[in-house]
Amino acid sequence: MIPQHSNPMITVPRRIVYPTRTYKHTEKPRNNESEVYESRIIGIIDALSAIEQAILHILRTERHREITAPGGTKYWVGYNIYPAWYGIELEDLHFNTFGFFRAVIHQRLTDALTTDDRIDSVTINAIERIDIDSARVDFIVHTNIENLAFGAEIGIGAL
Repeated sequence: MIPQHSNPMITVPRRIVYPTRTYKHTEKPRNNESEVYESRIIGIIDALSAIEQAILHILRTERHREITAPGGTKYWVGYNIYPAWYGIELEDLHFNTFGFFRAVIHQRLTDALTTDDRIDSVTINAIERIDIDSARVDFIVHTNIENLAFGAEIGIGAL
């Protein structure tokens, strides 16, 4: 006869999914990249809409910014309101070759998006060059609710 007792060391940990309820933001389109996004809170969203908004926000936030101090010294700094791991690293892709971009974009997207515990993985469907300094990436984000399809235009520089 097999003993019927529960041992906490044998139980398999289960994934805890926290609520995704958050504020819904609406944004005014930018005319150029030097303008700041203007955002307003217009309500509350939950589930897939909240995950989609989080993905868009991660993709718009550069993980580290390079600044040049007086005297020419360069520093990498983050944002005060985000942890160091939040965002995506795209700035160093500028002025690299398209081949380099193709080689690293999947890993960059995966690293950035899977920091959110609701996102499991990222699958890239297509990478195509639009013009001399930009590329379009079509990808699917696999979440704990369902899959979301995204397309993003990313600047890659002029090489």
